[in-house]
Amino acid sequence: MPYTYAYYRKTKNKLVLLVAILMIFCLFILKTRSVLLAALLLGLVYLFIERWKLFLVTIPVFFLLITALYFFKEDSADGRLLIWKTSMGLIRENPIFGLGKNGFSKNYMIQQAEYFQANPGSEYSLLADQVNHPFNEYILWLIDYGVIAFSIICYSIIRWFKNIYFIYNIDKIVVFFILVASLFSYTFKYYFVIVILVFCFSNVENCRLKFRIHVPRRMGILLILIFVTTTCSMFIYIRSEIYWKAATNSIMFDEKKYLTLEKELHQISEFHHDLAYKLFEHGEYKKSIAQIEKYESMRVNYDVTLLKAFNFTSLGEHHKSSEHFFLAKYMVPSRFLPKYELFRIYKEIYHDQEASINIAREIDQTPIKVKTDYTISVKSEVRKFLKEHKTTK
Repeated sequence: MPYTYAYYRKTKNKLVLLVAILMIFCLFILKTRSVLLAALLLGLVYLFIERWKLFLVTIPVFFLLITALYFFKEDSADGRLLIWKTSMGLIRENPIFGLGKNGFSKNYMIQQAEYFQANPGSEYSLLADQVNHPFNEYILWLIDYGVIAFSIICYSIIRWFKNIYFIYNIDKIVVFFILVASLFSYTFKYYFVIVILVFCFSNVENCRLKFRIHVPRRMGILLILIFVTTTCSMFIYIRSEIYWKAATNSIMFDEKKYLTLEKELHQISEFHHDLAYKLFEHGEYKKSIAQIEKYESMRVNYDVTLLKAFNFTSLGEHHKSSEHFFLAKYMVPSRFLPKYELFRIYKEIYHDQEASINIAREIDQTPIKVKTDYTISVKSEVRKFLKEHKTTK
């Protein structure tokens, strides 16, 4: 039998106090705007139920506070807006079924590069950086799995909440906080969040089930075998991770050990990145590129694109290296390294004066986001080059 409003009224005082303590604790520990937003939304729902007139008065204050949250960390908020805006292009590619597993990680940085190539003077240029997650779990679901799967999940969650009186149920309040936080973060990357959600969803209201499950002997043996197999697989995987860490920290590079570990860790993109970098350092450029291609089957990012470009440079394949430096240049427009490498290729390899001058101007006009010895020296070199060719504006 579902809970009635009278039941909620009886239990509300204790729950409201508990929720208030929970919110204060979260605000103090996490220092995140999403928790504050969840607290404000929860407060609005409470006023809507208990203090209708006060609710109407509070609405303008709520929107003022939301605006204040935006300006509290404006650059961070604008960076999220850039990511969400760019992600819309990925959603449009296959809105019904999505791009599949790793759809975001394989395509986002390329999409961001295309955005800045089409909008070279964008106000977001200084805010753009390497992105591994859209900072919104719902956008990630839409990109990877499409509207149909997303709609089924949303419908199930709404049905679980049942009605507006969820604010008097501690399990549903916890889920509500997590769902709001998921609008601005990667909450489901943390296993303890998944555990909390499973606990809250399984804690069915006013329902005590007493039953016995009869498992046939053969089925029981099968379940035991599955459990043992899973446990052994987890043990082997954890052992491989420990060996990988030891190999990474070792002064000597043991390629055979890495290739042995690859059999167990081939699904971890970071493993391929690590191995590709080690191979590059030891002059195994073609093998390094092969590992990068395995990495790119799961994700594409700025650092690996640069590594691939440097591999092609070392092989003397400057046409391919310039393509990847060009891609990296647009992935993160504020970075100087890919632009400078293109400048060197145009000037020293191709002896293309016009292209050298154009990229030198671009470097000169790029604002320094973080002042370092490298960025200062690059600026100084290109300005000297432009001065020699009398093209400084």
